[in-house]
Amino acid sequence: VAMIQMDTTTHSPDPAGQLYFTSSKYISLKPDTSTIGFSSGNYFSASYFGKFFLSYFTQFYRIDTLGHVKSFGYNPIGAPNGNVSQMFTINNYLFAINDGSFLISKDEGETWSLFATPGYPYPQLQYMNVGKDVYAAFKSQIFKVTLNGSSLVVQELDNSGLATNQITSINKCGKYAFVTTTSGLYYRDTATFNTLKK
Repeated sequence: VAMIQMDTTTHSPDPAGQLYFTSSKYISLKPDTSTIGFSSGNYFSASYFGKFFLSYFTQFYRIDTLGHVKSFGYNPIGAPNGNVSQMFTINNYLFAINDGSFLISKDEGETWSLFATPGYPYPQLQYMNVGKDVYAAFKSQIFKVTLNGSSLVVQELDNSGLATNQITSINKCGKYAFVTTTSGLYYRDTATFNTLKK
């Protein structure tokens, strides 16, 4: 059984300008009864649509703001094929990557179905929501990700100036897109950020 503590109220400032919890709630996470329980695996968490999603030692959970826990077992579609390791949203659809499979939820993470099982390198890309856009990175490559009907479209962008630098994040602020790498912070005007690689 795993235990997490959840703040059930807002944080309130004290006179010194610090934040503190006014109350909290303990939540027990139990492995789904149809599985072998917690086993070796990774930890991953994310928050979408006002809900908290947690992949913990081969078990996947959805926790709402009231502390209600929904267990999906080994993964949201019930097949024992690994841990959820990434999540992102496109057009109000929630995606989860589970051991090379892309899962989709059309109801904010309440139910899931298999979207696709694409080959290399798509499951290995690092996907990230940046405002309403979705980008993916692999080493020094940047990709724009869109949804066309029932297909994910992944197009490589011009990454001039980032060659040989491992990308760690992509963000936008004002009129600039910022890319952090293992060797520094780079920026480009958002008007040219989505330029496709020739």
